[in-house]
Amino acid sequence: MQALTQANQSLTSIPTEAFAISCGSHSGQPPQVQWVEWLLNQANHTENHLGCGHHLPIDSATANSLVKADHPPCALHHNCSGNHAGLLWACHLQGISSEGYTAVQHPIQQQILTHLKALLPQKTEWLMAADGCTLPSYAFTLVELAQLAGSFANLPHGDFLLDAMARHPQLVAGSNRFDTVLMEACLQAGVEVVSKGGAEGLVVLWHKPLKQVAVLKTVSGDGVLRDFSIMRLLRLWGWLDGVPPVVPFELDSLPTPYATIPNTFGWVMER
Repeated sequence: MQALTQANQSLTSIPTEAFAISCGSHSGQPPQVQWVEWLLNQANHTENHLGCGHHLPIDSATANSLVKADHPPCALHHNCSGNHAGLLWACHLQGISSEGYTAVQHPIQQQILTHLKALLPQKTEWLMAADGCTLPSYAFTLVELAQLAGSFANLPHGDFLLDAMARHPQLVAGSNRFDTVLMEACLQAGVEVVSKGGAEGLVVLWHKPLKQVAVLKTVSGDGVLRDFSIMRLLRLWGWLDGVPPVVPFELDSLPTPYATIPNTFGWVMER
């Protein structure tokens, strides 16, 4: 996204939703798909130019509606299509051919790598593999990820991008997903927190008023374990002071105690 913001175009003339969807991993819901299409239109591209592949929308209601309508999912529904559309837009704004934009040798990917190396000058080994959406993905330690996250807000337009994500939580993830639910709860309470999940069990968070970042990784990628653990830590750190219990990712937010919830055999489980 740094490459995108280098273009000679005023940021104020571009809807902040476009930046939010570019930074997100969306659920394939209609408003999200519409903003991906908006980006593609700006780049004079179509969904056929997206190199992310396709899968059913993460949002179950949207996926069910496609299945019932006998409408196969397309690349627009892929959770990474916003990022891909943003890269195509960046190519367009800079007059770079988008052909092969997912390859590490492509100019737009080389720009990204150059920025990463500038932020981590002490890193000597840059191991790379193809992500599930085909984009280059680099191996980082948690310390390195924390350094990157901490530097992000200090980039020329990093703070702007974080604001865009905080203002449009529904475009970062989607309904009932951790990032969106957390950011919406914080937004309503007047606390600027940005949350972005990524690889298995990984979440990067920014608390803008406190100027703090957190990178958390659970050994198990299980979503319930990850989300409850993160919320507990954020409470302990004081990140969520003034924010009511976040439903359904905190024990205190559940309508009934765990002790009353039976398992599949009908046995009452311990809290």
